[in-house]
Amino acid sequence: MKRNFNFNGALPLGGCRRLVTLPLACLALLVGAFAGNVAAQAPPTGAGSEELSPANPVRKWVESRRILVEVGSGTDHSRLQYRFGRHFGHRIGDIVPVELRIYLLPTSRAEAREVQLDFEALLSGSLSLELRSDPDFEMVRLPGLDGKPGPWAQISRKQEQVSLKAGETTTVDVYTVAMLVRTFRPQQAMPLTIELAYALEKRPDGKTWDWKPLSCPAFVITRSPTADNGTDLLSGDTSLQEQEALLLPYPLIFFGGTLLSLPLAFLTLRLLRWLIPPKVLDPEEIAWADLDLVFAEGKKSGFTQTHFRRVLVAIKRYARVETLTAAEVDSRQGEFFDGARLVALLNLLEVDVLYKGVVASSVDTVQLRSDIEKLIPRP
Repeated sequence: MKRNFNFNGALPLGGCRRLVTLPLACLALLVGAFAGNVAAQAPPTGAGSEELSPANPVRKWVESRRILVEVGSGTDHSRLQYRFGRHFGHRIGDIVPVELRIYLLPTSRAEAREVQLDFEALLSGSLSLELRSDPDFEMVRLPGLDGKPGPWAQISRKQEQVSLKAGETTTVDVYTVAMLVRTFRPQQAMPLTIELAYALEKRPDGKTWDWKPLSCPAFVITRSPTADNGTDLLSGDTSLQEQEALLLPYPLIFFGGTLLSLPLAFLTLRLLRWLIPPKVLDPEEIAWADLDLVFAEGKKSGFTQTHFRRVLVAIKRYARVETLTAAEVDSRQGEFFDGARLVALLNLLEVDVLYKGVVASSVDTVQLRSDIEKLIPRP
């Protein structure tokens, strides 16, 4: 901001009336020193006094003045009229519009190739070519249609007339990238850096481009403090505020309560089993529970091999010979109570009915039941 200092040929001296008695030489010395100090503080009045501080936009030449990169503040959402957009007075987390312009200047060299630019990083929401875990600035999606989020950046290309020398204009290709950024850093001035990739020629294989990093000039965005410079903090609104009911805590409370109640439920179950011990069934009760059911079904609908297989399983479970065949039980007959009867039942059911395929209807089920009752006493 330009400051004007106009003294109109007179300098207000205030309480200098008491200095009348001083020598005129001392008074002239004091006045000259004071005026020199004020003049030293005044900014120069040349063309540089209209420059913005920090600069907006900032520019950088690349590849021997073949590429000109310009970074500045884009169109301001508040529609205030600034020359290059507002780059100051932002708060923490404010969305700042930024505009990146890349000028591709023509060259007179015949071997010069067309400049290739890669905007893939910006289109994917990254301000750098390498992924950073905690960047100073982050990109914000542009507004889309119907309130939906739009792209990370909007890129356009056109030709413009620019003046490189006095009285000469040249047509150049201009890439314009519009984007939105924000930062949550507490610093009052934050430099925004953007990285792209460009290429002028292909690799020796002739298929892929030889990409190089293009570091844009640092564009400084300043902030204004959210709080004032006072030392007293106001309490603010301390009244009771109504909060909306959240659905997420309910399943968490349910699962947490279930986990906390599991030890209590386990102790309660142990106490009940101690007070009311469960009934322990005898092997005979278990065997006849299955046999009575099988004989009742066979008597009602006729015996099949399935019924005899279930009878065989009940007998083997009672005698604890589930993994032994009839021949193996016969070889160890002396180890079992009433081993001869057990072997006879196993030969009838396992060998004759199931293995040899004796017709089930020809088996005397009455005699079979009588032999089983002699082997397995009823409870």
